[in-house]
Amino acid sequence: MIAAAQTEFIPQFDVPHLVALALAPLLPAALAWWVHRAGTEKLTLQVGWALAGLLVVNEIGYRTFHYFDAENFNEFLELSLPFHICPLALFAGCIALWRRSQVAYELVYFWGLVGTINGLLYPDIVRDWAFPSYGFIGYFTSHCGVLWAALYATWGLGMRPTWRSVGRSFLLLNATAVVLALVNLAIGGEANYAFVCAPPDIEHPLVQGEWPWYMLVLEVVGILLFALAYLPFYLGDILRRKRAGENAE
Repeated sequence: MIAAAQTEFIPQFDVPHLVALALAPLLPAALAWWVHRAGTEKLTLQVGWALAGLLVVNEIGYRTFHYFDAENFNEFLELSLPFHICPLALFAGCIALWRRSQVAYELVYFWGLVGTINGLLYPDIVRDWAFPSYGFIGYFTSHCGVLWAALYATWGLGMRPTWRSVGRSFLLLNATAVVLALVNLAIGGEANYAFVCAPPDIEHPLVQGEWPWYMLVLEVVGILLFALAYLPFYLGDILRRKRAGENAE
């Protein structure tokens, strides 16, 4: 498998990074509050459509930025196609906002809350793309956008996962990883989409060891984090059943 090269990234938790992190939950919370206050189904749907449209436009612009920043077309194919888990989750989120697709919602919810949060906390943005470069803005708009879609679909549209969603999303994640491993082999060079051929070139407490050992760790941690992401709904269901039982007495 390919070996990761050492790269110098932007500093973590400086002011631009902290602002981007704060926007991840605050924007969907504000949008959900607005549409619930307005109380119209039409506005709720329109806000979801507008958010999805914004995310698609940004993704097109971000990939175009990658194209012109790459040294050649091969480098663009190897490093900059939207084949990582985060952009795939973003596309699922846009489908969930447009069509209220339950499967798409489950993917953006679990893949986003587990995978994209890591991408936000440990951004792999080279120093040349530090704020206010569009490389920085496009990256965080794309990654925050996954959470915007997942949380607005939850808080604004009233969608929610089930226990079956945990296993289904995890199995689809592994199936996607297999497909992307084949894509990496087909492209060749430094292609490492979804980091299935080599660990990401960042310092992360959960990414330990070489291939394939870090993948085994991520498998175990991943399913645990998927279950943890479902926990608020599970506890909420228990609380509602308890209250319903008390009211029936």
